[in-house]
Amino acid sequence: RSALLPWGDAEGFRRSDAAVVAVVGVYGLLAVLDASTWVVASALDDVLYALITVATIVQTARVAFRTAPGANRIGWVLLLVNLLLRFGAGFAWGRWAGTGIGGADPSWLAVASVSYLVALVPALLVFPSARWRGRDALRARIDAATVLLGTLLVVWFLAIGPLLRSPLLATAPIDDLVFAFGDSLAVIVVAGLFLRADTAEVRRAAGWLVVAFALRLAPDLIIWKASSSPDFSPFSLIGITWFAVWVFQWAAARAAESVQQQHAAHSAPRHRYESGALPETFLIAAVAMLLVQLTAGEVRDSILFALGSAVLTLLLVARQGVELDERDRLANRIAWEGARFKALLHHAYDAVALIGRDGRLRYASPGTSRVLGDRLESTAPADLISLVHEDDRAALLAAFADEETPVHAIRVRLKNRLDRWRTFDGHLHDHRRDPLIDGFVLHGIDRTREYEMNEGLQATQPLEALGVLAGGLAHDLNNILTVVVSHGELLAVDDTLDARARVDVDAIRVASDRARSLTTGLLTLSRRKDAVVDRIDVPDAVRTRMSRGPTPPLDVAEDGALHVRVDAGAMAQVLDAVIEVAHEEAHGDDIRVFVGERAVNDAEAMSLRLDPRLYVTVSAGTGDGLGVPDVVEDAVRTEEGDEWDLAPGDLALLIGLAACREVGGTIVRERRASGTRLVALLPAVHQ
Repeated sequence: RSALLPWGDAEGFRRSDAAVVAVVGVYGLLAVLDASTWVVASALDDVLYALITVATIVQTARVAFRTAPGANRIGWVLLLVNLLLRFGAGFAWGRWAGTGIGGADPSWLAVASVSYLVALVPALLVFPSARWRGRDALRARIDAATVLLGTLLVVWFLAIGPLLRSPLLATAPIDDLVFAFGDSLAVIVVAGLFLRADTAEVRRAAGWLVVAFALRLAPDLIIWKASSSPDFSPFSLIGITWFAVWVFQWAAARAAESVQQQHAAHSAPRHRYESGALPETFLIAAVAMLLVQLTAGEVRDSILFALGSAVLTLLLVARQGVELDERDRLANRIAWEGARFKALLHHAYDAVALIGRDGRLRYASPGTSRVLGDRLESTAPADLISLVHEDDRAALLAAFADEETPVHAIRVRLKNRLDRWRTFDGHLHDHRRDPLIDGFVLHGIDRTREYEMNEGLQATQPLEALGVLAGGLAHDLNNILTVVVSHGELLAVDDTLDARARVDVDAIRVASDRARSLTTGLLTLSRRKDAVVDRIDVPDAVRTRMSRGPTPPLDVAEDGALHVRVDAGAMAQVLDAVIEVAHEEAHGDDIRVFVGERAVNDAEAMSLRLDPRLYVTVSAGTGDGLGVPDVVEDAVRTEEGDEWDLAPGDLALLIGLAACREVGGTIVRERRASGTRLVALLPAVHQ
C-alpha cells in the first residue's frame, strides 16, 4: 500500500487529499452518467478542472518550497511554472473553443499552448543524476537502453506514427505538431529521470509523471486517427484523459512530499541503483501494442514492434544475466563471510552461548567448550544453572528475569571439567523479541588468570615490603662486614700471631663469608642485585652444591636438556634453600634429590601462578616423589591477615623463592603419603 498510494501510508492522509479524492470521484461519476448532455455540463467540467488544477499547482508549490535549495528545488519550481503555463493555456483555449468561433487558432493562442514546453523539458533535465559505479552503472545503462527503446515504441504508437500517417498532417496547425512532438519528448525525458534520479522523492514523483505524460499522448492518438473532427465536449474521452493527466501530476507532487516527510524534509540520497518495474512495464506495453497492431492488420507497424520487442527482450535477458551474476557473487561473498566468521568464532577464546526462553542451551562456541570442557554438553537443561557459583546465581537469574533492560553486564564463575571455577566477564543480551534468536546470548571472556594474578600480586605485597627491608638491612650489614673482613685479612697476614690466635682469625673469616652469602641473599630478596644471567646446566650446578656438604643421593633425568637461564649466584641460593630446608624438615631421615623436567598445563599453571610451558625441576626431600601429590602448597605461607608464618628455614626459602620468581619460576611443597618434598620449578631453556 505504501508503495502505491501517493501519500505513502494511511497516517499521511489529510483533508486536502480527501478533497482531491472527492473531486476525482465526482468527475468519474459524471463521466459514467454521461453528463455531457446536461445543460450545466460545461460549467461542471470547468469547476472540476479548476479544482484539480489548483490542487495540483498548490501541491507542487508545497514540494518546491519545502525542498532544500539546490538543483532539486530549481526542478520543482520549473515544474510549477510548467503547470501554471499549462493551466493558463488550457483555460484560454477552452474559452476560445467555447465561443464557437470557427477557423484556425490565433497565433497568440498557439504560442500560449506550447509555452509549457519551455519550462517542462528543462525542469526534467535539471534534476541531478546519481553517479553509479561498477555493476550499478551496468544495470543503469541496460535499463536506460530498455526504457529509451520502450518509450520510443510507445511514443511511435500513440503519437508520432498516427501523426505521420494522418491525412490531416498537411493542414495541421503548428501548435498541434509541437504538442505531439513535445509530449513525446517529455515522455522520453521523464522516463530517463525515473532511472537517474538521485533521491527517493524525485524517483517516486517521476514514476507518477511517466504515467501522466504517457496519458498526454492518448488524445493525439484519438485526434490523428479520427475520421472526423474530434469530440472536445465535457466528459468526453479526450476530456477524461486530460483530467487524468492532472490527477497523476498531483499524485507525483503528493508522493514527493510524502517521501520528504519520511526523511525529515530532506532529500534521501540513493546508495544503490534500483530499476523498479519501469523496464518490465515498457516491455509489457510494447508487447500489448504489438498485439493491437497485429489485430489491426498494419504490417508496417507490426514489423517495427516485433523488432523492438525482440530487442527489448534481449536487453531484459542481459539485465537478468547481470542480476544472476550479481546474485552468485553475493552468494559467494556471503559464504566467504560466513566461513570467515565461523573460523573466527571457532578459534576465539571468547565464550558465546545461546540460551532459549526455556533455559535450554542451544549453542556453545568452541571457545566455551575449550574453557569448560564438555560440562555444558553433558549438563541437563534444568541443571545448567548448577554450573554457576552459588554467589553469582541470584544476579544471573535476575538478569534473565529482567524484561526491560536489553543488555546486562555480568560477572559469573562457572565450574569447568576439572571442577575448578573460571571467572567470566561479559554481557547477557536479551534477544527474545528477535525471531531468529528467540532467547538470550551470553558472551563472556575468561578473566580467571587475570583475577588470580591480581590475587597473587596482592599476596606478594608483604614479600615486597620484606624485600625493601631486606635491601636496607643488607646494605647496612655490608658496611659492617667490610670492616670485619678487612681486619680479618690484615690479621691473617700478620706473622706475629700464634697458632691459637690464627685459628680464631680463620673462624672470623669463615663467619664473614657466611655473613656475605646472607647479605647476597637479602639483596636477591629485595630484587636489587645486579647480576649476569647465563645458561646453567642444572645437574652440574646441583653436583657442585652437594660437593660442599652432606651428599644425598642424586637422580637426574636421562632425557631432555636440563638447562636454565639464571644468575649463577641466584641458582646457588635456590639450591641452598631447597636442599638445606629439606634436610631440616627430614628430622634426620635420609633425603633424595631429583632433577628432571615437567610440562605445566593450563590447569596447573593457574594454581601455581605460572605460565604454561616446560620447567626444569629440582626436588629434595623424603619419599620417591612419584605419582600425583596429595597436596601442593606454597613453600612459604602466610596466615590469615597476611602475617608470615615463619619457620627457622623460611628465611632461606624466601631468598630462594625470590630468586625463582625473578626468572618466572616458583618453589612449592608437595606432600605425599611417602613423604614431603620441596620442588623448585625454573623455566627450561633448550639448545
